[in-house]
Amino acid sequence: MVVDRPYKRDAKEVMQDFPELDIEEEHSNKRKEALLELLACIPEEDYQKLKKMQTSDYRLFIPFEGTLGKVHPFVSPLRFPSKQAIVYLSPILEGPEIETNRVIAVAAHELAHIFLGHHFKFEGYRDPDQEKAAWSQVCRWGFQKEAEGHLKRRKQKEVIHMVLEPSIEEYLYSEVKGSELND
Repeated sequence: MVVDRPYKRDAKEVMQDFPELDIEEEHSNKRKEALLELLACIPEEDYQKLKKMQTSDYRLFIPFEGTLGKVHPFVSPLRFPSKQAIVYLSPILEGPEIETNRVIAVAAHELAHIFLGHHFKFEGYRDPDQEKAAWSQVCRWGFQKEAEGHLKRRKQKEVIHMVLEPSIEEYLYSEVKGSELND
């Protein structure tokens, strides 16, 4: 699925503003492409907010694919503040069976949580209201098709860890007027 959308900035500008994306490793292609696509297309005001928040509220963590999703203890030159969120984009997202549009959906969803100021209570718990708000923000940013595809696939595989009541369509688009899922 290729979605034609307007770009508000180029990749060079995004990498300059988000230095963690200036990755030369070929192993981070899908995750880097997804973040570049997202950040190149979101509205200017939202882009500036995420840019401003990146040093105080969150950091992107895109580990080398060879780690297979494992995170080992390391000394960080970044000195993460204790309340700073880490947006961890797993190397698993680089798998050949994972489409780039799904990686875009995941990256957009995680950045939407940051953008909306969500805080996680504990691992394994997903606040349904925060999940709904994050997916709605992804749609407002213009990534409805990616969100739709990702959520449908998760539901098909029964990997989803919360009850989607009301339906996925209402869940996805409750805050995005005039949108419908077409099957």
